[in-house]
Amino acid sequence: MRTPPAVVLVIAGTSGAIGAPIVVDDFETGPFSASLTAPGSSTAEVTPAANALRGDRFERLFVASNPFSLPVVMAIGSGAATVSNPFAASSVATLGYGFRFDGIDIFDDDSMNLSVPGFEAIQLEFLGNDLDLVMSVTLGSNDGAVAESHDYLIAGGREVTPFVYSVSLLDFPLIDLGDLDLISISFSSTPSGDFALDGIVLVPAPSGAGLLALAGLLARRRRR
Repeated sequence: MRTPPAVVLVIAGTSGAIGAPIVVDDFETGPFSASLTAPGSSTAEVTPAANALRGDRFERLFVASNPFSLPVVMAIGSGAATVSNPFAASSVATLGYGFRFDGIDIFDDDSMNLSVPGFEAIQLEFLGNDLDLVMSVTLGSNDGAVAESHDYLIAGGREVTPFVYSVSLLDFPLIDLGDLDLISISFSSTPSGDFALDGIVLVPAPSGAGLLALAGLLARRRRR
């Protein structure tokens, strides 16, 4: 049965949250650009970024294949992070927050010690993605003593269509969300694939009060 519009408005108004979302990065600060051609080549940097978690961001670009030696480009700035792979080229682009990279291994330079119990997801806000993309998300806690990674397939076919992809924090049962020290996200592209992001956000779960209010509303509807 279709819900009357008046009830929809009430439901929307009862959804509280434990806290405000936490911006991991909005790509407005910390401009970065890398252009590589040789297969197997890579670059890794840590860039000061005032709007990112802890005030900096780790970036890495690795060229997996590039038969025609055309530039593979990763660029961050003006509210967007983009990766462009020319014809038949593929790459792995990484964004990291918390631990840093020394060219071989990630090491703990200054742990985030971020406390996010009650948060439910990492939300990635895509501006577009033209071909299938494998996204690997790694979280770390307890000063690097624990790390857990999972892969997610981001479907293509949305070159200029913004969309949101949410990664549930329930996928990471080994991670202590009271001491989150690392968020690392790698994007392995399909040959010739391009994508763009305009934000990464930690999203809180709905509050108990909001859920109780919603349950009460539904119970009253059933009694009628």
